[in-house]
Amino acid sequence: MRNFKRFLALVLAMLMLSSMMIFSTGAAEVGDYTEAAKRLSAVGILKGDGAGNLMLNAPVKRWQTALFFVQVLTGETDATDLNSVKTSIHFTDVVEYGVAIDQAYGFGIVKGRGDGLYGYNDNIIYQDMLVMAVRALGYETKDMSYPYGHILAAEKLGLTNNMDIVDFKKPLTRGETAQIIWNTLITDIAAKDPVTDKILYPNDTDGVGTLLGIHVPRENFLERSK
Repeated sequence: MRNFKRFLALVLAMLMLSSMMIFSTGAAEVGDYTEAAKRLSAVGILKGDGAGNLMLNAPVKRWQTALFFVQVLTGETDATDLNSVKTSIHFTDVVEYGVAIDQAYGFGIVKGRGDGLYGYNDNIIYQDMLVMAVRALGYETKDMSYPYGHILAAEKLGLTNNMDIVDFKKPLTRGETAQIIWNTLITDIAAKDPVTDKILYPNDTDGVGTLLGIHVPRENFLERSK
């Protein structure tokens, strides 16, 4: 499911090509999503209008977010195959990128709106983007309440860093979406305490395995490719 190596190797390679891309070394200002968007554009996830405009203020649809996460999880940044079958075997309202949406469903990232509907062309809202990111990283639990448990998990993980939003039902722009995806890429994948089977968050020190001195390996998306 999480075969990131091809994509992450590409991320790292592109980030090292300073002659082609120049990113600031300081922290981005809150609400400025340009740097995150450029990084995703450099590896082929966020595509512009062909003239260099990434259209960061444009809205993002639910089908697009499914596509973004599948590209990250599989390393397939060329969307052609992900649109080779336009309809979905799980949702009746999907008319494009059925392969991507079905893969996102199989990965447990999307679950739809019920009654066989995905909400294909609805705008993605902040809380649902965070839900998808938490699921992609493996932190969702069976007893996690939607959406508040996911929001709390996302905040604890730092997935809301640099986000200048307070309304969790707000539709996201391409720039805001890019920031959350980038935050996801640099966040540790979920690990479990080997003794209690409890999901550990980055820097957790209260796990039984940790207290017993058992090392719990952690890695984020970028480290996965090393």
